[in-house]
Amino acid sequence: MDPSRPHKHFATHENLDHFSELATPIWVFDVERHKMWWANPAGVQFWEAPDLSSLLQRDFSTDSDMVRSRLRQIVTNASGSERIQDTWTLYPNDAPKNVILSFSAITIETALNAVLVEVKQLVESQTDAESLRILEAARASALIVSTFSSEGRLLAQNPADPELLWAPQSRGAGQ
Repeated sequence: MDPSRPHKHFATHENLDHFSELATPIWVFDVERHKMWWANPAGVQFWEAPDLSSLLQRDFSTDSDMVRSRLRQIVTNASGSERIQDTWTLYPNDAPKNVILSFSAITIETALNAVLVEVKQLVESQTDAESLRILEAARASALIVSTFSSEGRLLAQNPADPELLWAPQSRGAGQ
């Protein structure tokens, strides 16, 4: 975490109790240990878990390197109060759910990097299958695909390595 861009800090689960009454699914995902850290009741229901304890014990170790990279990029790219929105396909109990998520980079416990995730909208696969295919293709691309606000603020980026943008270009003769 960049100390010049402080994130909100939640030392314990109790600091998140005010989210428990919301009907919107919200959860905190520990990016460093790659596991669920907390969820409100709507988040538990979204993940189709019987209770919070079961959700916290769920194994996310099979997530791809791409998923891990995307989460690290969100932590790296988000400033203190900035939210990054992105479309994801999540698989609670192996059934795909296409959603627009809002991510906020936070720290938990003793300054571990995490993301506070809010489901902004469920995307109906049948109504916009072509757009979802394009989003999934962009996500899997080795090319960097970014979405910016009209003010030039980064809103979303696929997991291609953003460092490639700033890597020195080797130039041969005549280039």
